[in-house]
Amino acid sequence: MNRLREALRSVSWAGLMFVAWIVFVSLPARLIGERSLWLFAIGTPAFAAVVWISRRWQLGANWPVTAFLEKHVIRVTAALIGAGVLLRAVWVLLVPPVQTSDFQEYWLLARRLAETGEFFWIVPNGTQWYAYRAPGYTYFLAGCMKVFGDWSWIPALTNTLLYAATSWILFRLATRLTGKLPAIAATALFAIWPNHVALTGIAAYEPLFMFLCLASIHAMIHSENRGSAWAIGSGLLNGLAVLVRPTVLLMPVVWLAYRLLGRTGRTRSVLHVSLATLAMAAVVAPWTLRNQSLGVPALVSTNGGTALMLTAFPGVTAEYVEEPVIALMKEVNWDEKALYAESSARAKRWIAENPWQWLRNNIERQAIFLGEDTAGFYSAGRVTNQLGDRAYALLQGIGHAWWAGIWFLTAMGLLQARARFETSDGLQFAGWTVLLFVATAFPFCSVPRYHMPFVPLLLLVAGCCLMRRATVIEMPAAREAVTRRAA
Repeated sequence: MNRLREALRSVSWAGLMFVAWIVFVSLPARLIGERSLWLFAIGTPAFAAVVWISRRWQLGANWPVTAFLEKHVIRVTAALIGAGVLLRAVWVLLVPPVQTSDFQEYWLLARRLAETGEFFWIVPNGTQWYAYRAPGYTYFLAGCMKVFGDWSWIPALTNTLLYAATSWILFRLATRLTGKLPAIAATALFAIWPNHVALTGIAAYEPLFMFLCLASIHAMIHSENRGSAWAIGSGLLNGLAVLVRPTVLLMPVVWLAYRLLGRTGRTRSVLHVSLATLAMAAVVAPWTLRNQSLGVPALVSTNGGTALMLTAFPGVTAEYVEEPVIALMKEVNWDEKALYAESSARAKRWIAENPWQWLRNNIERQAIFLGEDTAGFYSAGRVTNQLGDRAYALLQGIGHAWWAGIWFLTAMGLLQARARFETSDGLQFAGWTVLLFVATAFPFCSVPRYHMPFVPLLLLVAGCCLMRRATVIEMPAAREAVTRRAA
C-alpha cells in the first residue's frame, strides 16, 4: 500500500512536468502563429535546457536580502499587495472599462437580474433562455449593482478587491506549503501578472472564480488539522465556484486523492470529503432544481453541448469558429432544450466518426489554451480601440515574457524541490488541481483566458525554486518517519 501511495504521489509531479513541456512547445506555436510538429524541435531542447540549468543554478541560495524579507514578511507582503492594487488602479485610469462581447452579455444579464430579479437571456427571435450561462458571476454582479447602483466601474472595484483577497490567500497557502521567501515571490509575481492587470476593468468571471477555487483549496488543506467545519467551508466555496464555471464539479475526486494519500486517518479523510461534497451539492442543487422546474435538463448551464460541438463539426480546426453553433440555433428555432440535446448528440456522433481528427485538433488547441497569456490586453484595449498597434504589440510582448518566465520558474521549482513536492500533500493537491483544469478543458473549445484560474497554483509551485536546501532535504526523512509509524 505504501508503495502504491508513493507511486501515486509521483504522478502529480510527473503530470505537471509533462504540462510544462507542452507549454514550452506551445509558446513558439503562438508566437510564430502556426502549429506543426517541427515546433517540438524548438520546445523540447528549450525544456531540456531548463532541466540542465536547474541542476547547476540554485535560486534558493542565501541572498543578502533574504533575512530582511523573512523578518518583515507581513510588511513586505502587504506592500506587494498594495503595489498590485496601485498598478491595477493606474491601468483602469489609462484604459477605462468598456464591456464588449461576453463581458457585455454578463453585464446586461446582471442589470436585468438586479432590476427584475429574473435570470434569463433573450435570443434574437425574442425567446428567453434560462440556463445558457452559468449564474454565479451574474448574481455576483447583480448583488454589487444593488449596493453601488448601475455603475460602470463596478468590475474595476470588485476585481481589485478580489485580487487583494486572492493574494492574501495565496501568501498564506504558500507560506504553509513552501516557506516565507517562496510565498513572497508568489505574491510578487501575482501582483505584476500582466494579463490579470489588463482584465481589472472587465466584467470577466475569472477573478471571482480564481478566488473561490483558491479559498476552497486553502480551507480543505486546513481541514486536515482544524476539523470538519473547514471541510464543509471548502465544499461551500467550491459549490459557489461551480455556479460560476462548472469546471470544478470533479473537485471531490481531487479532495479524495489528497486526503487518502496524505497522513490523516482514512475514516476522518472519508468523513471530511463526504461533508465537503454534500456541502457543494447543497449549493448547486437549488439551481439544478430551478432548471428542472423550467423544463431545462441542465445541472448548471446548457452551453456545455455547444462548447463540445465547437470542437466537433465538419471542417473544424483548432481555431474558434462559432458559425456552426449559430446555424444549429436557427435550425432548432432557438429552442434552448433542443439546442442542448442536439448539440451534444451531433458532437458525439462526429467524434465517433472522426476520432483521430478530433484528437489532433484538440491537441493543437492546447497551444491556444496554454500557449499564451495576453487575452486581457485584447479584451480591454484592442477590441475597444483604446490601444494602438505599437502599444498593443509592446503589451503582448510583456505578457508573453511573463508567461514564459512563470513556466520556466515552475519547471525549476519542480526540478529543484522534487523531494519536497512528492512529500508535501498540499503541493500535490495543487498539482492535481492544475491537472484537473487541463484535463477538463481538453474536450471542449478553449480560449486563452480559461487557464487563468490555475495560475496562482503555478506561482505556488514556482516558488519552490526559492526554498532553502535544508527544507527540501529534511522533509523526506520526516515523511519516512511518519510512514514507519503508520506501518
